[in-house]
Amino acid sequence: MIRSAIILLSTIWLSACASLSHQNGSEEEPPEIAHDLPLTEALTAALDHGDITLRKVVRLIGLRKQWPEAGDWVAEEVRQHFSDWSSVRLINAIQLYEATDHPEAAELFYTLSSSDRHLAQQLAWHLAAARPSRSMRQKIEERLTYAIDRNALKEVYWPEMADAVANNHLTSSYTVVRQALFENNHPRFALSLATLDPARASGDFMDYLALASLEELRQLSLNSIDVFTCMEIFRHFMKHPPSVNHPKFPHLFHYAISRNTALSDMAREVLSGFLPDQNGHLAQMLARMPNWVQSAFVEGSGRKMTPVLGLFLQEFRHTTSQQEVIREIDHVAR
Repeated sequence: MIRSAIILLSTIWLSACASLSHQNGSEEEPPEIAHDLPLTEALTAALDHGDITLRKVVRLIGLRKQWPEAGDWVAEEVRQHFSDWSSVRLINAIQLYEATDHPEAAELFYTLSSSDRHLAQQLAWHLAAARPSRSMRQKIEERLTYAIDRNALKEVYWPEMADAVANNHLTSSYTVVRQALFENNHPRFALSLATLDPARASGDFMDYLALASLEELRQLSLNSIDVFTCMEIFRHFMKHPPSVNHPKFPHLFHYAISRNTALSDMAREVLSGFLPDQNGHLAQMLARMPNWVQSAFVEGSGRKMTPVLGLFLQEFRHTTSQQEVIREIDHVAR
């Protein structure tokens, strides 16, 4: 499911970029893609014009069953010219290459990912995500190992890298993606971790959420964490809850009183999943927090009261020592 969504989004991105070819590519009118058009002329037209022309060329190659020859030609053109091509032409080439199902995609990935050109690196990881295989896994491992040896991991912190690692089931690269999440905050790193090891990811996600202080979560703008990444994490928690014994678990209460209502609602839903089995434990946890945090949680609970939450508040009423909080609970219960 995650892989399909990632590939779909990536394909849409490539298509959107390639559609710019009329503005940034050849100014000549695209040739007619006739059935007898020589293969090299058809492929050149696809690179020059992209968009509708590229799609027509893909259909033509399929009808003529020329995928092996097309893959060989495009791969060689990319290897020789990718450093000098315009961005649109390079995007067109990779989109066309993906359609060929060429068996040497892993080699082309390594060539592009080792380039100094950022677009080439990004497209390389996109290719690795779209074309998982045993040989691709090997080349990804080689590329990441090389980056680690050079202390240059930041060079591979592309969201597409996270997709590639997940789609190729490279559980050995979990820690690389984890580090990228903490440094780059992109939600696709979180999705990758959730795919690679759901249980382990739940613990690491608690550490990520804890990057935002309680004071920051009470503000409208968040800088330490990414809101969309947090939303993906909370969705993950609904299927793979974190351990209530995790040292950062109390931060879920901080998110539950966040001024960001989306995060607050999702955090409360996650906490509700531990009720009523963990009523006593969570009540003690909340009772150790500042008075205003306890009051804010109780007040927020009154807006979306449920029977299971009501039982928790009654347990919490007998746990907290703050009279003001007890009065707030009584008010909400009425």
